[in-house]
Amino acid sequence: MRIDFYRLQRHTPEEVLFQILQKQLETNENTLIFSNKKERLSLLSTFLWTHNSKIFIPHGTDKEAFKEEQPILLTSKEENQNKATLLVLLDGSLFKDLSGFKRCLYFSQENDPKTLQNALEFYKKALQEEADIFCWQEDKSGRWVSKSEP
Repeated sequence: MRIDFYRLQRHTPEEVLFQILQKQLETNENTLIFSNKKERLSLLSTFLWTHNSKIFIPHGTDKEAFKEEQPILLTSKEENQNKATLLVLLDGSLFKDLSGFKRCLYFSQENDPKTLQNALEFYKKALQEEADIFCWQEDKSGRWVSKSEP
């Protein structure tokens, strides 16, 4: 399994996810976005619908019917309801069972000590499980630079 840690400084998780999800849709593989904060998921859903009127990011939430058919599912439940291969973790949230996923993206924010602490804990666990780990941090110009740890 590949795990990418993203340490955000200049952009919000929503802005970065919008770009990633555009590319992920081209793979025809499903994405599960997980957060313990339901209000975050609601804000993210609104953002995905309204951010760019020229780009459609099809998605649903675990409150809606046909969640198993959603290419992108936003959820606060630790279940892979849409058989996703990509797991996205927001707000310092952790997901117990990573089996079934090919890749995981973990977002932490420079100004949020909880997400940074949880990223470090998740990183240590990923090292023990011998995952392929990549750590990224935004530089001052907004480009992603490889880092040794989250």
